[in-house]
Amino acid sequence: MRQSAIQIDWLTINLLGEGYESQSFQFKKMDYGCRMFRNIFEVSDEHGLLGVLTNCPTSSVLNERFAQFKVNNRVLYTESCFDRLSRFARMCHYEITGVSRVDLCCDFQSEDGDMNPTDLIKGFVTGVYEPLTKCQFTISGKFGKCSDLQYIRIGSRHSAVQGRLYNKTVEMKEVHDKHYIRDVWRQYGFDENQTVWRLEFQIGSDFKAVVDKDTSELIELNYNSIQ
Repeated sequence: MRQSAIQIDWLTINLLGEGYESQSFQFKKMDYGCRMFRNIFEVSDEHGLLGVLTNCPTSSVLNERFAQFKVNNRVLYTESCFDRLSRFARMCHYEITGVSRVDLCCDFQSEDGDMNPTDLIKGFVTGVYEPLTKCQFTISGKFGKCSDLQYIRIGSRHSAVQGRLYNKTVEMKEVHDKHYIRDVWRQYGFDENQTVWRLEFQIGSDFKAVVDKDTSELIELNYNSIQ
Protein backbone atom coordinates (compact mmCIF):
# COMPACT_ATOMS: atom_id res chain seq x y z
CA MET A 1 0.00 0.00 0.00
CA ARG A 2 1.48 3.34 -1.08
CA GLN A 3 -0.29 5.66 1.39
CA SER A 4 -3.28 5.51 3.71
CA ALA A 5 -5.26 8.07 5.71
CA ILE A 6 -7.67 7.15 8.50
CA GLN A 7 -10.52 9.57 9.22
CA ILE A 8 -13.99 9.87 10.73
CA ASP A 9 -16.36 10.66 7.84
CA TRP A 10 -19.70 10.72 9.70
CA LEU A 11 -20.47 11.42 13.34
CA THR A 12 -23.84 11.77 15.07
CA ILE A 13 -23.79 12.08 18.86
CA ASN A 14 -26.55 11.81 21.46
CA LEU A 15 -27.16 14.72 23.82
CA LEU A 16 -29.21 15.42 26.90
CA GLY A 17 -30.13 18.92 28.02
CA GLU A 18 -32.20 22.02 27.51
CA GLY A 19 -29.93 23.47 24.83
CA TYR A 20 -29.50 27.16 25.59
CA GLU A 21 -28.03 29.42 22.94
CA SER A 22 -24.82 31.29 23.73
CA GLN A 23 -23.03 34.27 22.23
CA SER A 24 -20.48 31.92 20.65
CA PHE A 25 -23.00 29.75 18.78
CA GLN A 26 -25.79 30.69 16.37
CA PHE A 27 -28.89 28.51 15.95
CA LYS A 28 -30.79 28.76 12.66
CA LYS A 29 -34.15 26.97 12.89
CA MET A 30 -35.23 25.11 9.77
CA ASP A 31 -38.87 25.36 8.63
CA TYR A 32 -39.30 21.58 8.70
CA GLY A 33 -38.87 18.69 11.11
CA CYS A 34 -38.16 14.97 10.73
CA ARG A 35 -39.66 11.64 11.77
CA MET A 36 -37.95 11.50 15.18
CA PHE A 37 -37.69 15.20 16.10
CA ARG A 38 -39.90 18.27 15.75
CA ASN A 39 -37.07 20.80 15.53
CA ILE A 40 -34.00 21.03 13.31
CA PHE A 41 -31.33 23.70 13.75
CA GLU A 42 -28.15 24.53 11.86
CA VAL A 43 -25.53 25.39 14.48
CA SER A 44 -22.58 27.64 13.63
CA ASP A 45 -19.65 29.07 15.56
CA GLU A 46 -17.05 31.66 14.60
CA HIS A 47 -15.46 29.20 12.15
CA GLY A 48 -18.68 28.42 10.26
CA LEU A 49 -21.26 25.63 10.21
CA LEU A 50 -20.55 23.10 12.96
CA GLY A 51 -23.45 20.73 12.37
CA VAL A 52 -27.17 20.06 12.61
CA LEU A 53 -29.02 19.76 15.91
CA THR A 54 -32.36 17.94 16.23
CA ASN A 55 -34.45 18.11 19.43
CA CYS A 56 -37.98 17.78 20.84
CA PRO A 57 -38.57 14.04 20.18
CA THR A 58 -41.87 13.08 18.58
CA SER A 59 -42.03 9.84 20.60
CA SER A 60 -43.15 9.90 24.22
CA VAL A 61 -40.79 6.96 24.85
CA LEU A 62 -37.77 9.25 24.52
CA ASN A 63 -36.70 11.71 27.19
CA GLU A 64 -38.04 15.15 26.22
CA ARG A 65 -34.52 16.55 26.78
CA PHE A 66 -32.95 14.08 24.33
CA ALA A 67 -31.31 15.54 21.24
CA GLN A 68 -28.86 14.51 18.50
CA PHE A 69 -26.11 16.41 16.74
CA LYS A 70 -24.74 15.49 13.29
CA VAL A 71 -21.31 17.03 12.74
CA ASN A 72 -20.69 18.87 9.48
CA ASN A 73 -18.58 16.64 7.23
CA ARG A 74 -16.01 19.36 6.57
CA VAL A 75 -15.43 19.79 10.33
CA LEU A 76 -14.57 16.10 10.72
CA TYR A 77 -11.49 16.65 8.56
CA THR A 78 -10.07 19.36 10.84
CA GLU A 79 -7.84 18.99 13.89
CA SER A 80 -10.14 21.22 15.95
CA CYS A 81 -13.24 19.03 15.47
CA PHE A 82 -13.55 17.58 18.98
CA ASP A 83 -12.50 20.81 20.69
CA ARG A 84 -15.32 22.63 18.89
CA LEU A 85 -17.82 19.88 19.71
CA SER A 86 -16.94 19.78 23.41
CA ARG A 87 -17.08 23.57 23.58
CA PHE A 88 -20.53 23.55 21.96
CA ALA A 89 -21.86 21.00 24.46
CA ARG A 90 -20.38 22.86 27.43
CA MET A 91 -21.50 26.36 26.47
CA CYS A 92 -24.98 25.33 25.31
CA HIS A 93 -25.61 23.19 28.40
CA TYR A 94 -25.66 19.75 26.80
CA GLU A 95 -24.32 16.49 28.19
CA ILE A 96 -22.82 14.18 25.53
CA THR A 97 -24.34 10.78 26.37
CA GLY A 98 -23.28 8.55 23.47
CA VAL A 99 -22.61 7.95 19.80
CA SER A 100 -25.55 7.29 17.49
CA ARG A 101 -23.44 6.64 14.39
CA VAL A 102 -19.81 6.90 13.40
CA ASP A 103 -18.24 6.07 10.02
CA LEU A 104 -14.54 5.22 10.14
CA CYS A 105 -12.73 5.24 6.82
CA CYS A 106 -9.29 4.47 5.45
CA ASP A 107 -8.39 6.09 2.11
CA PHE A 108 -5.49 4.37 0.35
CA GLN A 109 -3.56 3.97 -2.88
CA SER A 110 -2.24 0.61 -4.03
CA GLU A 111 1.33 -0.18 -5.01
CA ASP A 112 2.60 -2.71 -7.54
CA GLY A 113 2.21 -6.14 -5.98
CA ASP A 114 -0.83 -5.18 -3.88
CA MET A 115 -4.14 -6.86 -4.54
CA ASN A 116 -6.28 -4.70 -6.84
CA PRO A 117 -9.45 -3.71 -4.92
CA THR A 118 -11.51 -4.54 -8.03
CA ASP A 119 -10.11 -8.09 -7.95
CA LEU A 120 -11.07 -8.37 -4.29
CA ILE A 121 -14.66 -7.40 -5.13
CA LYS A 122 -14.70 -9.91 -8.02
CA GLY A 123 -13.34 -12.60 -5.71
CA PHE A 124 -16.12 -12.00 -3.24
CA VAL A 125 -18.79 -12.14 -5.95
CA THR A 126 -17.41 -15.33 -7.52
CA GLY A 127 -16.95 -17.18 -4.23
CA VAL A 128 -13.14 -17.03 -4.08
CA TYR A 129 -13.57 -15.22 -0.76
CA GLU A 130 -16.36 -15.92 1.70
CA PRO A 131 -17.62 -14.01 4.74
CA LEU A 132 -17.31 -15.65 8.15
CA THR A 133 -21.06 -15.32 8.74
CA LYS A 134 -24.16 -15.04 6.59
CA CYS A 135 -24.74 -11.49 5.43
CA GLN A 136 -26.22 -9.35 2.69
CA PHE A 137 -24.05 -7.60 0.15
CA THR A 138 -24.49 -5.04 -2.62
CA ILE A 139 -22.18 -4.32 -5.54
CA SER A 140 -22.14 -1.73 -8.28
CA GLY A 141 -19.95 -0.71 -11.19
CA LYS A 142 -19.95 0.18 -14.85
CA PHE A 143 -20.08 -1.66 -18.17
CA GLY A 144 -17.75 -0.42 -20.91
CA LYS A 145 -15.38 -2.58 -22.85
CA CYS A 146 -15.56 -4.83 -19.80
CA SER A 147 -17.22 -4.75 -16.38
CA ASP A 148 -15.64 -2.35 -13.91
CA LEU A 149 -16.66 -3.10 -10.32
CA GLN A 150 -16.24 -0.01 -8.15
CA TYR A 151 -18.26 -0.63 -4.98
CA ILE A 152 -19.21 -3.33 -2.52
CA ARG A 153 -21.19 -3.06 0.70
CA ILE A 154 -21.25 -5.97 3.14
CA GLY A 155 -24.13 -5.95 5.61
CA SER A 156 -27.63 -4.52 5.37
CA ARG A 157 -28.68 -0.97 6.16
CA HIS A 158 -30.00 -2.30 9.49
CA SER A 159 -26.76 -4.04 10.52
CA ALA A 160 -24.88 -2.83 13.60
CA VAL A 161 -21.80 -2.61 11.35
CA GLN A 162 -21.60 -2.19 7.58
CA GLY A 163 -18.41 -2.49 5.56
CA ARG A 164 -17.91 -0.64 2.28
CA LEU A 165 -15.05 -0.70 -0.23
CA TYR A 166 -15.33 1.70 -3.15
CA ASN A 167 -13.47 3.84 -5.64
CA LYS A 168 -13.35 7.20 -3.86
CA THR A 169 -11.77 8.99 -6.83
CA VAL A 170 -14.73 8.10 -9.06
CA GLU A 171 -17.24 9.03 -6.35
CA MET A 172 -15.59 12.43 -5.85
CA LYS A 173 -15.72 13.15 -9.59
CA GLU A 174 -19.27 11.94 -10.21
CA VAL A 175 -21.11 12.68 -6.96
CA HIS A 176 -19.55 15.45 -4.89
CA ASP A 177 -15.97 16.68 -5.08
CA LYS A 178 -14.81 17.79 -1.61
CA HIS A 179 -11.65 19.85 -1.77
CA TYR A 180 -10.98 19.43 1.96
CA ILE A 181 -10.68 15.66 1.49
CA ARG A 182 -8.23 16.24 -1.36
CA ASP A 183 -6.29 18.55 1.01
CA VAL A 184 -5.96 15.64 3.46
CA TRP A 185 -4.75 13.37 0.65
CA ARG A 186 -2.06 15.90 -0.21
CA GLN A 187 -0.99 16.10 3.44
CA TYR A 188 -0.50 12.32 3.41
CA GLY A 189 1.48 12.46 0.17
CA PHE A 190 -1.06 10.83 -2.14
CA ASP A 191 -0.25 10.78 -5.85
CA GLU A 192 -2.93 12.96 -7.45
CA ASN A 193 -2.67 10.97 -10.69
CA GLN A 194 -3.44 7.65 -9.02
CA THR A 195 -6.80 6.20 -7.93
CA VAL A 196 -7.81 6.47 -4.27
CA TRP A 197 -9.95 3.70 -2.75
CA ARG A 198 -11.87 3.93 0.50
CA LEU A 199 -12.47 1.16 3.04
CA GLU A 200 -15.24 2.32 5.35
CA PHE A 201 -17.06 0.92 8.36
CA GLN A 202 -20.41 2.38 9.40
CA ILE A 203 -21.02 1.68 13.10
CA GLY A 204 -24.42 2.24 14.65
CA SER A 205 -25.67 2.62 18.20
CA ASP A 206 -26.39 -1.14 18.52
CA PHE A 207 -22.65 -1.79 18.37
CA LYS A 208 -21.27 -1.69 21.91
CA ALA A 209 -17.58 -2.66 21.96
CA VAL A 210 -14.64 -4.21 20.12
CA VAL A 211 -11.94 -6.53 21.47
CA ASP A 212 -8.27 -5.73 20.84
CA LYS A 213 -6.91 -9.16 19.86
CA ASP A 214 -3.37 -8.23 20.90
CA THR A 215 -4.22 -7.14 24.44
CA SER A 216 -7.72 -8.69 24.94
CA GLU A 217 -8.84 -5.20 25.98
CA LEU A 218 -12.55 -4.45 25.59
CA ILE A 219 -12.90 -1.03 23.95
CA GLU A 220 -16.34 0.52 24.29
CA LEU A 221 -17.79 2.68 21.55
CA ASN A 222 -18.32 6.11 23.07
CA TYR A 223 -17.49 9.77 22.51
CA ASN A 224 -14.10 9.51 24.24
CA SER A 225 -12.93 6.29 22.58
CA ILE A 226 -13.55 7.42 18.99
CA GLN A 227 -11.15 10.31 19.51
